[in-house]
Amino acid sequence: MIFQLGATWARFGLFAIVIGHPSLSLSATPPTPLFATEIAPVIYRHCVECHRPEGVGPFSLVGFESVRNRARQIVDVTELRFMPPWLPAHGYGPELLNDRGLSNEEIDLLRRWYEAGSPEGDSSQTPPAPTFTSKWRLGPPDLVVQLPEPYVVPAEGPDIVRNFVISLPLNGPSYVRAIDIQGGNSRVVHHAFLQLDVTAASRTRDAADPEVGFDGMDLSGAMNPDGHFLGWTPGARPYETYRGTEWKIEQGTDLVLQLHLVSSGDRETVQPKIGIYFSPTPPTRTPVSLLIKANDIDLKPGDADGRVERAFTTPVPLDLVRVYPHAHYLGKSFELYAVLPDGRRQPLLHIPGWDFSWQDDYRFKQPVSLPAGATIVMSWTFDNSDENPRNPSVPARRVRYGPGSRDEMAEVAIQALVPEGTSRAPLLAAYAEMQVREDPGNYHAYTRLGLAQAQSGLDTQAEASYRKAIELNSGHASALNNWGVILARRGERERARELFGDALQSQPDYLDARHNLAAELYRSGDFSGAVRELRRVVARNPHLVESQLLLAQSLRDTRDVAGAVDQLVAVLSHFVAEPRVFLLLGECALLVNRTAEAQRWLQRAVDLDSGNLDARYRLGLSHLQAGTVTAAEAVFIGLIGMAPHHGLAHMRLGQIRSRQQRDDEAVQHFEVAWRNGDARQRSLLNTTLTHYRDLGALAVALARLGDVRNARSALAKALEGAGKAGDSPYAGKLRARVQLESTTAGEGKGDVRPQ
Repeated sequence: MIFQLGATWARFGLFAIVIGHPSLSLSATPPTPLFATEIAPVIYRHCVECHRPEGVGPFSLVGFESVRNRARQIVDVTELRFMPPWLPAHGYGPELLNDRGLSNEEIDLLRRWYEAGSPEGDSSQTPPAPTFTSKWRLGPPDLVVQLPEPYVVPAEGPDIVRNFVISLPLNGPSYVRAIDIQGGNSRVVHHAFLQLDVTAASRTRDAADPEVGFDGMDLSGAMNPDGHFLGWTPGARPYETYRGTEWKIEQGTDLVLQLHLVSSGDRETVQPKIGIYFSPTPPTRTPVSLLIKANDIDLKPGDADGRVERAFTTPVPLDLVRVYPHAHYLGKSFELYAVLPDGRRQPLLHIPGWDFSWQDDYRFKQPVSLPAGATIVMSWTFDNSDENPRNPSVPARRVRYGPGSRDEMAEVAIQALVPEGTSRAPLLAAYAEMQVREDPGNYHAYTRLGLAQAQSGLDTQAEASYRKAIELNSGHASALNNWGVILARRGERERARELFGDALQSQPDYLDARHNLAAELYRSGDFSGAVRELRRVVARNPHLVESQLLLAQSLRDTRDVAGAVDQLVAVLSHFVAEPRVFLLLGECALLVNRTAEAQRWLQRAVDLDSGNLDARYRLGLSHLQAGTVTAAEAVFIGLIGMAPHHGLAHMRLGQIRSRQQRDDEAVQHFEVAWRNGDARQRSLLNTTLTHYRDLGALAVALARLGDVRNARSALAKALEGAGKAGDSPYAGKLRARVQLESTTAGEGKGDVRPQ
């Protein structure tokens, strides 16, 4: 409950309100309420979150004397339902979390206590006041960041939209469960939005502006965490995620705080703080956010009941988690409901008396399930008359849609969950189509529509959407990049590279497009070109694992294998939990005979991802290269236990068995390796095996499989090697066994002899 004095009080004439004493009645009178037993629980439950020392309220209501001194004021504002600041109507729609509103019974209790003289009662029965460890309403945050320096708002002038980049001192990926934005100066901060930037785009724009931050509503490099809308408005509570929907922040991510600022008549400064609360566990579900809005608002002077409605039909089932209605000073009432496929109406949220000063986002106590085909309807009414005490223009003037405080908006943001196992692509496509209908010039909406279509495999439709976005804005980098991805997937690589280049010409800091260009250069064999582009990517953001991996692969394929190892080692601290980095490190280290390092890194890859068969195979190779045959044997046996037809593991174990002169087992392993291998693996068998016993076992296996040509080749090499080694007994036995196996296999010639 936050009590504020000033212009709003004057408009309602609150100072003139006098509460009269009730007339005498012969009916039974309820007992006199006492502070200790009846009033303190109400005040402590609904008011002291804000009205406490270090709280955001202008005075404290902790303790009997503090409450008694303001008893009449409390009665005045609660009977008007001006306090506590809670706009939703009770009894309409599902129950809401953190409901600050008072019941009729509680309001009557406060009035009767005041009229009785505000008695305390037995002070020993007063419950302890809630304790707060700081002015942060969720307790001390795990991390607090703020603008690097204050921003000065001039005394007069038009609205300002200013963006501020705030770095995060993180040592690795983190998961956020709650965030609290403290606007810092409500006289000039109209509202705030918070987004994340994993690129350097926002930081570059900030550096180019001589003042702190940069202007503009378009944050091309920044975006909301998937499915979340983060912001601050006067009266808003801290943002807490629904269970399991925490979001991930990578190391190197910047926060971008967008402030909508209005002049107050005095020169003011703002320096908001952001408190972040981390979760020890990663998210298990990803929400989706839907913004239903109207862009055609046109309120004529004197119109006291202007109405705006919009609707969205969901093609998939949805569980609604929270809603955030938004309008400006002319907002009068808000209603949100769903029309179910059978025609029934399901109430969701009703605000009969909108007040911009106390807007908030509202979370349902339990998610509200809607079936596929349900239509969500948003309805706003507006009062643009001179009688509206909140109208900023007197006399009233014509008001249209716009982001300025004297413009008007009509929208509601909805956070929802799609049932597990259900694709989000149809929902995102339907949502983007709604945005395109609402605003045909919205090239961002066409790009989102194209992305949803591409995710559904509708590449032709996606291309048309991207073309439309580019038609509306020829330099729209996201559309250029996404279209290039489709063309690259289709094999039109030269045209794809052109589109990636166009995207970079429009937005040089667009790291996705630069990475994609590098990937196409790599696929075309231009490894040096890929290295050049990727070095620019990782210089901007060294925390991008895909770019770091591709850079290492490109260095390796330019024959700078040692450089690839050194490059990955230099950034290893960023990816201590990423098994692919350790796998590639191990692969490259094997190529340059840094065997001990390879063993260490490959073992780490296996520890991080025990099911990674490639990491296990290369770990076995590292043991073979180090000469620790017993360890290699154990690794390959374990790998075959996990993947019985792993041809390369059978090949290596066959080698080990042939050196141990366990020839029958060696033959069996080579037989499995050849039978289950593709052309590349069979070629590897032919070229990798050089010891005559390995070749002899392979010849027997091939003869058994009836592959006369390859058996004959392997036999010739084996006999040559045995002759050089002076092992004529083995050579004689080998000839006989190969002939026997080829005869048993039933081949036409019945014999395998070296040519």
